[in-house]
Order: sequence, then C-alpha cells, then structure tokens
Amino acid sequence: MMRQAPLYEYLENGTDKELILCRDDASAERAAAVVRLCGMEPFVLPDLRVVTGEDLRTYDGEIRQLLTTVHRYHETDVPKMLVAPLRTVLVPFPRGEYFARERIEFGDTIDLRGLKDRFYHWGYHFADITVQPGEVSFRGDIIDLYPIDAEAPYRLSLFDDEVESIHRFDPSTQKRQGDEVEEVRYTPAFLALDEAEYTALKSRCETSPYESFVKDIDALGLWHLGELGESALEHFTAVLAEDLSAELEEIYTLGEPLVPRKAFLLPTVPAAKTWRDLEVADPNKLIEAHPDKAITIVARNESIIRGSSLVEMERLAFVYQEGIVQLMSPDRLILSLNKPIKRKKAKKASMILDELSPGDYVVHENHGVGIFRGIEKREVLGATSEFVVITYQGDDTLLIPVSSLETVERYIAEGGAVPVLDRMGKASFKRLKEKVREKLFAIASQIINLSAQRHLKKGIKLDLGGRGEGLESEVEYRKFFAAAGFVHTEDQKSAIEAMLDEMASGRMMDRLLSADVGFGKTEVAMNGIFSAVKNGYQAMMIAPTTLLSSQHFKSLKERFYDFGISVGKLDRFTTAKE
Repeated sequence: MMRQAPLYEYLENGTDKELILCRDDASAERAAAVVRLCGMEPFVLPDLRVVTGEDLRTYDGEIRQLLTTVHRYHETDVPKMLVAPLRTVLVPFPRGEYFARERIEFGDTIDLRGLKDRFYHWGYHFADITVQPGEVSFRGDIIDLYPIDAEAPYRLSLFDDEVESIHRFDPSTQKRQGDEVEEVRYTPAFLALDEAEYTALKSRCETSPYESFVKDIDALGLWHLGELGESALEHFTAVLAEDLSAELEEIYTLGEPLVPRKAFLLPTVPAAKTWRDLEVADPNKLIEAHPDKAITIVARNESIIRGSSLVEMERLAFVYQEGIVQLMSPDRLILSLNKPIKRKKAKKASMILDELSPGDYVVHENHGVGIFRGIEKREVLGATSEFVVITYQGDDTLLIPVSSLETVERYIAEGGAVPVLDRMGKASFKRLKEKVREKLFAIASQIINLSAQRHLKKGIKLDLGGRGEGLESEVEYRKFFAAAGFVHTEDQKSAIEAMLDEMASGRMMDRLLSADVGFGKTEVAMNGIFSAVKNGYQAMMIAPTTLLSSQHFKSLKERFYDFGISVGKLDRFTTAKE
C-alpha cells in the first residue's frame, strides 16, 4: 500500500510536476486524497491494464473515463494534478488540441448535415434509441444526444431547423425529466477530428497489424493515433509516488509497450522526514494523547462530523473532502472520519434497440414470436410517447412502450431456422411456455440427481489463505489478492470467498460464474487457479478463440509473474515440440 506521508510532505513543500504515477488505482485514490488536502484538484485516471494492440472495446468504460478526465484537466484553470496508475500511461494520450467542447442553445439554427458529420467524426454512435453515453439519434424533428461526460441524455425538439426546446430525459424510460434547459454542451466521444483526420485514422486501424474482431477506431484507435497523440510522459512533467521498479521490470519483460522504458527514468517522491502514516482505530484516543498538536479532521460533509463521537471539538480544524488521510508530524495530526466507498458496477441492459432492424424476429414474454417493425410515436392521454411496433399473425399489431423494453428479447434459433409467428390473444404460446417449463424441470431434476451423486464422492481438498494450517500460504495468498491492483467490489469478494471455501471443503466443485464484460470474472478465476497450483495441482483455462486464448495468456502471465507460477499456452500456433 502506498504511503501517504512522503507524498504529503513533497506536495506541501511545492512542486512543478503535473502528473503523479502510482502502482494501481487503489494507490491512485490514496494519492488523490493527499493532493486534495494540499489544495489542488486531483484528476484521477482509470487503471487501464491493456496489452499493446489489444482490442479496446472491452475497456470501453475505462477509455471513456480516460478521455473525459484528461479533457476536464485541460479545461480547468485551478491548481490541479493528474494522478495515474502506472499501466495507464503506457497507452498513447490524445493531444490537447483534439479535445473540444461545443454547445447547442435554445433558438439556434441547426445545419443537420453538418451536425451529423461532426458527431460522426467526433466518434458518436448513431442509434435508433439513445441509451448510452456516446450515442446520438436523429428521428424527424427530434435529436437525442448523450454526451460522454453528461449524467443524462438530452432531447432537442426542432421546428424546421430551429431548436424549439431542450430537455433532459431518462434513457431507461425515454421520458423527459424536469424543466427545459437553455443549452446542451457536448465533447467528442473520441476526439475532435475533421473529415481528413478521421478518414486517415480509420484507414490506419483497418490496415492494423494487430489482431481484432473488427478493425475500427473503437477497437484500435488509441494504438494508431500517430500525430494525433503522444506519450503522457512527453506532455506532462511526472514524478513517481512510490518505487515502481519491480512493476516496470515485469511490464517490459512480458511485453513491448509503445512507450519506451527510458521514459520512466523519473524522479521518485523522497522518503518523509517529518510526517508518518497512521493506522487509526479510535480518533479520540489520538486526540487525547496529543494535547499540544494542531489537529485537522477530514470528512466528506458536516453530517459525518455531527454523527461522530469526537471530543474536544473546539480545538479541531475541519476539512470537507473525499478520501482518507491519516498522518502525524511532531506538531500536527491529520485524521479522517471517511470510510471506504463500496464500489459496485451497474449491469447493462440485455438488449438495445439499435441492434434490431425492421423485419427481425423478436419474442414477447406473453405474446410470443413476432416481427419487429420499428419505432413509432403515438399520442396517449395528450402526451406523445414512443413505442416498439411488433406484428403477429393476421397482421395483428402490438405496441410496447420503450420503457417496457425488458419484456422483449431477440429471437435466436439454432441453425438460423425461420420461426412460425404466434397469434395474439391465443393460448398457443402459453402452452408452449408450459411445455418448456416442464422440460426445464425435468432437466433440473436430472442435474440435481447428478449433483447429489457428485456430492457423495470425495473431492480434492485445496486449502489456502488462512483456511488451512500453513501460515506461509495464508500470507502469500493475501499478497496475491492485494496485488490485483484495484479495490475488489463486494460481488467479486463474495465470489472469490465462496469459490475458495468450496475448493477447501473436500467436495467436488461445479460452479458457474456469470457477469458482464469487464466485471472481473478472469480475476476471480485466477484466485482459484492460484489455490490449485499452490496445492500442487495444475489448472487449465479454456477460451473459445485463438485471440481470446492469447489475451488470457498475457493476462495470466502478468498476474502470476511474481508468484512462481509458470503459464503455458496451447492453441493452433503451438508446435508439436512445444
């Protein structure tokens, strides 16, 4: 864990540095709290752990956060500091001139062709229905826009080519929210490029030597910025918040980043002379034990202070900010009442409308198989709403409010078979659902019987991390767990603990881990692999494609580098000798 005392002492004495490099995002959050306490605004970049040339679609959220954070940094004039995990600066950074912000105001005259071109060249995705940041839709006299740095999307109503009104709206219900606003400000979803720059970047991506499912700007754009980008270490003066030599050796042993190794010949924050870090169990005991020291209490807001049991309030100074800082010097004491924020990712919607085309087959949970015809606006009780139009046998039409999209799923059939349309109001689909339910119960019964037989058999006991008798294995596992480089979510922790408990139980394990892309399934699985290998067994991770096999191989090799676990790869490129 990064020590805060050296960084606080370094910043308190003044610095001309613009970028602080940390080991991982947990260290970056600790550094940001110190930067904030020293009167500067920290701009914390995400921990972007990508391999050079890797498909960047998987990291869409992190890339968006990276771009918006760097953009806000360039726009802000107050004392400020960029804080970045080490691996994030291995990715080329766009130059400052390719960040921009435009606005559309009430009463503006819109050049629709020019506006569409700008959104296209700025990296926005055109959709039927706007539900995610970076999307825009044009539907007659309605423009829905979701800027990547906005909390909610905006709906612009036009009268001919003039902006008649601007409202925020809820992307899940597509309903307007609140009063009209005077303007909408938007930034590029990728970069502020003109047509020539966009075309050149697109061409570089399409001819890229890197492997990707689709060779486009979304997947490979950052790797081919060329003159549009530069290394963050060239643009910002940087300092290392801690000794990162081991991490750098690992990175450059396992791969070939676009940033050369010599770029990291940077100064490191020196050891603290007057300040030291604290572990605080009871703030009051420290306050009482140091009656002669000036004491600063850090809290998010006044309500935390009022809800605390602090003593001697009159001699305390209060700073209201995010983050946890616990430090002591010969004449000062800094204590924090803040608690760590539990981080949990929100699950994405299962289907978005721009994935459908008129004529596609869909399934409604009550009415069965129909044909998607598009989106229509209808007036209901004096209000205009948007509906999904589905047709059934006999040209019967079903209108589904966009807010109830979860009741509709895309039709998927084995071998591309053409389905038979259901008839609305008939019981055929209901009977089919009952038959399927009966079959599912039969299958479930077989699974339960099989599971019962497995539980009667004796499995291998893989004990690790405090679950066995060896203190050495417990300490080593705790080091491995902490080396993930990020704060685990509650779901990740519970999944890891449940898996390791079952592996240590002596029963045969049959466990399914289900989560969306980017939710940390691989990291959870690697904890199980660590347990198996440290108990003297081998482990195998199976991937569906050669590309994924290569990506997982690199991830596992990097993660296990410091723990004496060798990783091999078996795919169509593996020779007989290997």
